[in-house]
Amino acid sequence: MTGDFRVGEWLVEPTLNLISCNGTSVRMEPKVMQVLVCLAQQPGAALPKEKLLQAVWPDTFVTDDVLKRSIFELRRALQDNARRPRIIETISKRGYRLVTKVEWITPSGQPEPAVSKGGDLAARSRYQPLVVALLVAVAAMTVVVALTHQSALRVKGLRFAQLTDDTQAKLDSLTTDGSRIYTTELLPGPHAVLVQIPVKGGEAIPLATRLKQPRLFDLSPDGTELLIGNHEELGRFSLWIESVTGATLRRVGELLADDDAEWGPKGQSIVYSNGSDVYITGNQGNSREKLFTAPGRVSDLRFSPDGHLLRFTLHEAGSDSTSLWEASAAGGNVHPLLRDWNSHPSECCGRWAPDGRYYVFQSRRDGGKNIWILPAKSSLWGERNYAPIQLTAGPLDFSRPLPGGDEKSLFAIGTLNRSELVRYDLHTREFVPYLFGVSAESVAFSRDEEWVTYISYPEGTMWRSRVDGSQRLQLTFPPMRVLVPRWSPDGKQIAFMAYLPGKPWNIYMISFEGGALKQLLAEDNNQADPNWTSDGNSLVFGGLDIDKLPIRILDLKNKHVSIVPGSAEYYSPRCSPDGRYVAAITSQRPYRLMLFDSHSMRWTELVGFEISYPSWSRDGKYVYFLDWHARRSFMESGRISRVRISDRAVESVVELKKLGRLTVGTVGNWMGLAPGDSPLLSRDISTQEVYSVQWQAP
Repeated sequence: MTGDFRVGEWLVEPTLNLISCNGTSVRMEPKVMQVLVCLAQQPGAALPKEKLLQAVWPDTFVTDDVLKRSIFELRRALQDNARRPRIIETISKRGYRLVTKVEWITPSGQPEPAVSKGGDLAARSRYQPLVVALLVAVAAMTVVVALTHQSALRVKGLRFAQLTDDTQAKLDSLTTDGSRIYTTELLPGPHAVLVQIPVKGGEAIPLATRLKQPRLFDLSPDGTELLIGNHEELGRFSLWIESVTGATLRRVGELLADDDAEWGPKGQSIVYSNGSDVYITGNQGNSREKLFTAPGRVSDLRFSPDGHLLRFTLHEAGSDSTSLWEASAAGGNVHPLLRDWNSHPSECCGRWAPDGRYYVFQSRRDGGKNIWILPAKSSLWGERNYAPIQLTAGPLDFSRPLPGGDEKSLFAIGTLNRSELVRYDLHTREFVPYLFGVSAESVAFSRDEEWVTYISYPEGTMWRSRVDGSQRLQLTFPPMRVLVPRWSPDGKQIAFMAYLPGKPWNIYMISFEGGALKQLLAEDNNQADPNWTSDGNSLVFGGLDIDKLPIRILDLKNKHVSIVPGSAEYYSPRCSPDGRYVAAITSQRPYRLMLFDSHSMRWTELVGFEISYPSWSRDGKYVYFLDWHARRSFMESGRISRVRISDRAVESVVELKKLGRLTVGTVGNWMGLAPGDSPLLSRDISTQEVYSVQWQAP
């Protein structure tokens, strides 16, 4: 049976990779659509995983987790619940089956009923518990064919093995002594723990240390000592050397480094960065020498095995671009490594193979984060292939590659980024799920509270639906990434900030019914945080905190742009519901909350400590915000607080440690307000595991 069909209330059009229901249309990935077609061809039958994998990926080596990811995407699109399935049921340790009626559409357009063998399976399956974390179980890697720019060189015969299975966040680069892999995990609380993992896979075992806030930076060349950073202040770490047994611990002078450092050649020195400055020092912290100043913030410093070269990641000021750079070991000849290779550079975290024959790094190029190999000019690939070769291609994000002990293996962190929306119920004082099954941030509601728009996390696409989740419609598509949508007062338009690769953030507008996007003000400056004025005739917007641009007002009728007086040092504006006030944040740390009164035309300070994501209450009497003033380190959770406009009184609403996990967002930790002024957060339910990757070169 082929052609279009209905699954329950959903119309499925395989040739268009489209499903639709009651005005909601969802575009599916082709392989995900094939999985649905296979299930629909045998409704009610339990299809083994092996049969589905062979049918959908006949010529490609994949693992069961690819199928899990496809089922997860189907359930999300079909608004199905894994714990109480109406459409797709999981058969434990076997496979999946469709438990709803399927109707095939004949050429005349009439449905052709197909018998469902599921009967009351959907009802019975409600009693089969399934932990929510399984919905975000790691999707494994598809075998990837990658080409260089010069030739049809192919990496082939990839084999993957998942080494960990604890879902915990991995904070730092991997390092190994050949039998164990070392890294840092962020556990609930949250608190950081140094761990070791067998190279063949197994439990991540914590390492003993007396340091309170440790981060693993490097392992000594002889494998006996760890170079550790201990967080002392925001973005600065003291350096320590500890034996792998935990028996000895000593500080490296009085140095403060950024969040990375590495041993130099032969383990006789340490290289580290402070902002754009790179230094080298002895193991005792003595005789510090400045090597060079880079044109941006430096991280991920790595010497070549012969000690002649130093490569690093450069974070370009004023953008989200990262690129790989190279210098001599003495600090000379500082230059980009892959000039003009990526139109929107996002390369980082490079590591040399032990024999120097290749260099691996991660890049977000034409999709998610993946691992690339850069052969040396004379290597196992031959001299003519000095260009990056793609090794992985999702569906996981792969990062922090570490070459293994032989020339055709490496370790990497595989991440499935997902979040869940949670609402803090002001009456029960508990966090409860919101818009179940949606991985999202930047949620906004129409004034009548009947419609909601949100940004998918981590994809960055904008969707809108009824507040009950019905009539869902995708409004934007990759490669555009979107943040902070705002409904017009009449509920007809949505303004938002977005960027395309290589472009600055700009402000756009779209009808709530979808259609063409409209860029409102073409310019090279970043435009951020659009807010409608109460009459719906203008938008108030700012720049980013790094831009030092004033807050401006765009008249949508005549396109005239004016400046809010005295706002040159503020960003992230938020208009009060009555239009009288504009709240904004200072662009210098600590990020304080300021208030502009359009009657007096003056700015005053609302909150004198560090905050983020301010949101006005519906009645305009309060501004809610993420409160960071009591947080002593990057790992502490902070709280949600609010300030009363009438008397500037600040009161705590809830401690974020009650969430149990970290909050997430594309730009910092996102927070908003649901109807009734209930705080909304995006809670991190991502999975991160360590994988080994082996390949064959031609």
